[in-house]
Amino acid sequence: MPRHGLPSKSIRSMLALASAAIPSLAANVFAGVADPVAVVSVVVPTNQTILSATPFARPVEASGTIDSWSNVSTNAVLNLTLNAGESIPSLANSFSDLNADTSYVLEVVDGDAIGLILEAIGNTASTVTVRGNIPNTLTIAAGSKFNLRKAWTLTSLFGSAADTNNVFGAGTTANSAAVKANVQLYDVDAGSLSTYYIATTGGRNWRKVGSTANFNHAPIGLGKGFVVINKQTNSNFAFNLSGDYRTARTRLICPANKKLLIGNPGLFDVTLTDSTIPLTSPTKTTGTPGNADTYGFWLNATKTFDNFKIGGTSTTTVVTNDGVVVPPGAAGYRVGGGSTRRNPTIAKYTSLLVTPYVTNAANVITVAPSLIAP
Repeated sequence: MPRHGLPSKSIRSMLALASAAIPSLAANVFAGVADPVAVVSVVVPTNQTILSATPFARPVEASGTIDSWSNVSTNAVLNLTLNAGESIPSLANSFSDLNADTSYVLEVVDGDAIGLILEAIGNTASTVTVRGNIPNTLTIAAGSKFNLRKAWTLTSLFGSAADTNNVFGAGTTANSAAVKANVQLYDVDAGSLSTYYIATTGGRNWRKVGSTANFNHAPIGLGKGFVVINKQTNSNFAFNLSGDYRTARTRLICPANKKLLIGNPGLFDVTLTDSTIPLTSPTKTTGTPGNADTYGFWLNATKTFDNFKIGGTSTTTVVTNDGVVVPPGAAGYRVGGGSTRRNPTIAKYTSLLVTPYVTNAANVITVAPSLIAP
């Protein structure tokens, strides 16, 4: 791993944590539909590493309603009714061909499961197969609406490697002087980061360190975080994020005994309370901090995580920016911070490392955006 990469030790050393059924939230607080395309710039300070995320999505290619769903073996199948005149694109190579723009995600856009994002890996004319089982604690009611979009990939999010003006630069290795920045993607199943850069050997392509294969469309997905490493020692590095703004919370399923990078889905900073994490975190505690899910906030300066758990006893009721009521009894505590209750801020365009407490079952992790500029 490059010298300035996110230390894999930091991720592996996070405490193992756990899950239970998540409370149902107000069904239609956010309509998961796209607003006009927007562009923002993210700056990585000199010689620094950031955990980033994009609040944007790619265009909707198909939509309709979910009639029913069931877990089949290790995956889940959703039976769909598409809107008139629409059809499901072929998902035969979705999340399997890492050099073609063929990966798709299915997003639930209303109902109790609003914001749920699933990786689509197969289809018929009226069904979509998604990766992994859907926990039975999650309610996807018949008639819930869905959108099918292409997933973000290295090329679609960070630009074509063939573009000689690509801001990430290019070189023969990830550490070449002309390479201005690397991207790292977290493999949930493997529990490790892979480093990507624009290679100039054998043409210009996105490549993974340690491989001679091309990964121009290695999937990033939707709602997940990623790492950007500024390789420059004397200047900041800036890259753009653009796309359709979802105006929706993000729900991701973290497989059993795994960790997850989940992004702030909004255009603004959001506090822990307003993100609804104190309400939706699968496992909370009455201790301080006690046994609960851990949310890691990345600290650029020290390249370590500032870890928070949800627990303790609060005597106040909080209404979040999107109208969700957080009842007494749930508050954020910094690990090692004793009984002092804290409400840290999840900065815009950043992500959290989530380590669920329950390790023998999948956990649904939810982060809501702030729709109000600070």
